[in-house]
Amino acid sequence: MQRILGILRARLGGAPVLPFAPLQPLMLALLLGGTGLASACGGGQGATPGGGGSDGTITGLVVKGRVENATVTAYRLDSTMTRGAALAFGPSAQNGTFTLRIPPYNGPIEVVASGGTYLEEAVGVTVQVTRELSAVLPAFQSGGSATVTLSPISTIANSFAHGEATRGSSITDAVNNAWTHVNNHFGGLDWRIVTPTDLTPNEPVTVTMSDATKAGLVLAGMSQAARVLAEASGLSPGTSVTGATLGGAAGDDGRDGTFDGVGPGGALVQGSVGLTGQTFRRTLGQAILQFVQSSRNKTQLTGADALALASAIAANSDPYLFCPNQIASASCAGGPLELTPPVIAFVDPPSFVGSNTIDLRVTANQPVAGVSAVYAQTAAGSGPIAATLTDGVWTIAGIPLVEGPNLISVWGVDGAGGGTIANAATVTITCDTVAPTPYVQTSTAAYYDERAMTLADATVPAKYQFPPAAAKVAPIPQGAVYKSTARLSWATAPTASVLETTNPDNTPFVQLAVPIGTTQAPIAAAMYSISVGGNVYAGDLAPWLSPASTTTTAYYDLPLAGNLAPVLGTTPGPVILEIATTFVDAAGNSGTVGPISVPFTVIAPPLVIEEDTSFPSYADAKSTYPYKLANNTYAQLFDASGGSFYGGQVRLVRFIVRNPNSVPVGLRSASVGSWTATETWDGTRTRLTPRNPVTINNCVCFWSCSFTPLVLTMDGFTFSDCYQNVGNTCAPKPESQGTPPTPENVTGWFTHVAGDTAVHTACKPKRWYAGAQVVANSTVAAQGFVGPAPAAGEVTPAPAIGDFALAPAATGSTPGGIAVYLMRPLTAARTVPLGVWNQFTAGNRYEANKGYVFIPDSYTVTSSYVWWYNGSGTNGWVSEAAAHQEIGYVTGASESVNATVAFTTQGVHGSALVGETVAAYSATIDRSLTSH
Repeated sequence: MQRILGILRARLGGAPVLPFAPLQPLMLALLLGGTGLASACGGGQGATPGGGGSDGTITGLVVKGRVENATVTAYRLDSTMTRGAALAFGPSAQNGTFTLRIPPYNGPIEVVASGGTYLEEAVGVTVQVTRELSAVLPAFQSGGSATVTLSPISTIANSFAHGEATRGSSITDAVNNAWTHVNNHFGGLDWRIVTPTDLTPNEPVTVTMSDATKAGLVLAGMSQAARVLAEASGLSPGTSVTGATLGGAAGDDGRDGTFDGVGPGGALVQGSVGLTGQTFRRTLGQAILQFVQSSRNKTQLTGADALALASAIAANSDPYLFCPNQIASASCAGGPLELTPPVIAFVDPPSFVGSNTIDLRVTANQPVAGVSAVYAQTAAGSGPIAATLTDGVWTIAGIPLVEGPNLISVWGVDGAGGGTIANAATVTITCDTVAPTPYVQTSTAAYYDERAMTLADATVPAKYQFPPAAAKVAPIPQGAVYKSTARLSWATAPTASVLETTNPDNTPFVQLAVPIGTTQAPIAAAMYSISVGGNVYAGDLAPWLSPASTTTTAYYDLPLAGNLAPVLGTTPGPVILEIATTFVDAAGNSGTVGPISVPFTVIAPPLVIEEDTSFPSYADAKSTYPYKLANNTYAQLFDASGGSFYGGQVRLVRFIVRNPNSVPVGLRSASVGSWTATETWDGTRTRLTPRNPVTINNCVCFWSCSFTPLVLTMDGFTFSDCYQNVGNTCAPKPESQGTPPTPENVTGWFTHVAGDTAVHTACKPKRWYAGAQVVANSTVAAQGFVGPAPAAGEVTPAPAIGDFALAPAATGSTPGGIAVYLMRPLTAARTVPLGVWNQFTAGNRYEANKGYVFIPDSYTVTSSYVWWYNGSGTNGWVSEAAAHQEIGYVTGASESVNATVAFTTQGVHGSALVGETVAAYSATIDRSLTSH
């Protein structure tokens, strides 16, 4: 084999010989024919060495896109253009160029390229060449040189020349005639020597409309046409249907001397689409324009630049190429490109504008001829306004508008001059220069004033209720908002529909109204701001567009809640909300409301406060109830050293406070009134005179006495058991001398009351110590304790902020709570001494010395003597008297209270009281508490 290749190199003048598959027939011919490569039959005359012949060269380009690694072979041709033996062969370079050294030879040569790859212009992928590309040199001279471009167009020229040669023309005439018509049809240029411009380089390039550029457009158009045919067949572009396969089909189509879609083997197809007499006219012309409009075009060329070329190709009626037997006929005439008006697409056109002019932006597309101009005109008669093109977008500036809807027509003109207002796309834009005029809708009732809110019961979660006659109010006409700290925020954001109906969190809201209409731009943006003490909170009102909105008015609800203004419920006293809203319509006009001042007052949520009526039954040692006369415990209620009582206070009435709310509540209690202790006393008298009876001889000592009278002292006074008194015998009227007062005339006895340091004796009722009397009295006070415990007795004071006890928030399903007691001081002073248990007797009772009583013996002793004394300076009754010890004892005791207890609450945030106080509960207690 190496020897054979050496012979081939010697015969071909040193040209390289590659052992590729396409060369195998050539090698076989060499083996069979010896030196026949230069002298074998097949046309032309071999020049003998002795005749002075020399090698010639053929250079050129293989292009359908630049074809790399094609095998280029020069063949002898005979007079019928039948291919003979190969003269030379070689590869094409990366740029598609090649050079062949031709041995001495005179005559026609066909240069053929087969195989190789190129970049498919309309797709951007590398494609294998599967059809030959060829060109004919009709009269090559030995030792001469020639340049040729191998392309689909040269292949087509060969096909037509072959057809003519078979009809009897010489090769020279056939080739020249074919080239004349083919060159004229495919751009009016000489395809035999042209180097087509690459229109798809890696970097954009600027070109002129030269023959080279036209040739590049034709080849790119053939690639684009192949792409269209592939896509119409459901095939991937750049695979089985390519520019190369379409060029090969074109060569087949010209074999019979007519472009009519029929080749030697019958009807021609690409993919599933059949070729016609218009494939290489109108189809190719439109494909050229489509390529120019595509992203694969890396030049500045537009459809308008290529329109003349494309139109000439589409309209060509050359009978040589398109009519049977080359006889002109209307049936084989060409025609204009099939162009549709440019398609207009608006780029984000506004529906409404707030000015008297508008700039519209559109895209315009005519994939065949391109777009040369775009115009706009209004229905009001503005006249055509031309657009300018920047970065693929047409801008029509300054289109005049009238107030209200404006119908605007936009149309494009393609590169062929087609396109009028009749083909226009339209858009309606409403001119609205009137700003929105929002206002507060004060008639919309929004929420219940929570000062009237109560709890249905003490269960958790809290169940709030309002009086049956309560009605919702609007915050602004009411002049203030009152909300509890437990309901300042929502867990789930309410819609406007929820706010206006169930409103589970009783969220107050301000309703804003904005007039709208069919000729007005709709509201595009609604914003609010709430200013509170230097804090500003802003947001979007759109989520609260009311379902009550109509075709003439849009309503928006602005909730006044801690979710939007977190500062609510964090400061003492009321705050002022400064509310402002801004509404912007779709035309860009804006209108505002505010600032509007809305006082917002936070209050504590309601508590369940009830008197514990079972408290007396608990026998709580810290209360007044378990202490009794019968067992000598009663005295502990007045013993300042008593250890059972908390803080020196005796508990009288118990209140249970339950808090089912989710927040703690501050609770302040105030009481006005008093506690009273009443005791029932009885008593006896014990005679203190040691002798019996008393006589005038041992009592009234006018002259001398035989004894010394018993002398008593009390409260700084001295008393004698034989008591004399002149001028008063406790008888309201005197009786006759010597006659003692009758018992009915004596109303009392001379008495000294124990503990009286001012009065020696006074006339007192005979039994003055008996009966009920108030013995102690004091004010009352209230205090809260952690609890409540089931049987009372709490000893831990409730946490407090200032003078407010804290009722803790509910936890889980358990309400928070405290116990509040109405109490009196253990040290309440007694006005009557209680005495001492069994002080004078063994009667198991509290006994007290009530004083001394002096009783005339004339009513107690038969030998007594009373007379009327009429002496110097004085007169009156004179009596013998016996001294008695007055003993009192308690037979019954009771307590009562007459007081008003009032509770006020205040909200709590952290460790501070917030908002304002509110009356929570009050009770007047005017009753007996217990008997001892």
